[in-house]
Amino acid sequence: MHGSIKRRTEISIETHSVTVIRTSRNSGGLVHCSTCGRGVRQLTRHQASVVFGVNSEIVDRLAADSAVHQTDESQLCGMSLIEHFGGDVRFVNEAAE
Repeated sequence: MHGSIKRRTEISIETHSVTVIRTSRNSGGLVHCSTCGRGVRQLTRHQASVVFGVNSEIVDRLAADSAVHQTDESQLCGMSLIEHFGGDVRFVNEAAE
C-alpha cells in the first residue's frame, strides 16, 4: 500500500490595535464628568471624530442625544466615548514620559 500523505499547514494571524492620545503638558489632566461622576480626559468633537474614525456629525448627534457625555459646552467625556465606540484607547500625558 502506497498512499500519499497530505499535509496541511494553517496559519492564523491576530491583530490588535491600540489608539494612544497624547495630551499636552498644559491640558490640565482629569476633569470631573458630572454625568458619570468620574475624573476623565476630555476630547473636542473634532478630536473624537478623528480618534474613532467617524464623521463629526455623528459625534455631534451623540452629544446632542446624550449618548456621550459633555463635560462642558465644547468638550466631551473621553470615557463615555470609549464606552460608546469601544476599542482600546489610552490617554498619555507628555509630561509623564
